[in-house]
Amino acid sequence: MDFADLDLKTASEAGLWLHVKHPTTGDELFLDASGGIIFGDDIIGRDHLSPSRVHLKGMGDPKIFELIRRIERIGKVTEQKVQRAKPDQLDDIYKREQDESQSCMRDIISLAVFEWENIVFGGEVLEPTTDNKLKVFGPGTLFFVQVYEALMEHTGFLKSAAQGS
Repeated sequence: MDFADLDLKTASEAGLWLHVKHPTTGDELFLDASGGIIFGDDIIGRDHLSPSRVHLKGMGDPKIFELIRRIERIGKVTEQKVQRAKPDQLDDIYKREQDESQSCMRDIISLAVFEWENIVFGGEVLEPTTDNKLKVFGPGTLFFVQVYEALMEHTGFLKSAAQGS
């Protein structure tokens, strides 16, 4: 392995394909020939299944990295405000932090998810528009944690020594 292969910025720009998993079973999701999403035992013996997957940019992307840093700063500023606040001000402080953090997370998802395959919502194969990205993978959705954790786990974007050069 060449240490030049450990360039997170370049790897993040190239991206990582993440096979979307069912949020409760952990089974990988597939599009079947009828246009439905299947998983688990339903995939046994079926040929020509197409994976439901997203192509992610990583935190090595400067815009995504700055948004992650912004979330960290929001948390630190909130801690300072809480220490100085009166008890009746705490709800407003926490609400502001939550709103600002959610806004950053929406921006991260909008930037990080730059393409996908076989994402079905309401019986329709969706295009990866900003609204659709947030509808399927935004904060508060069942798939948000998978996508967010994958992009935060930056080593997944790098080739391993076993993969070679």
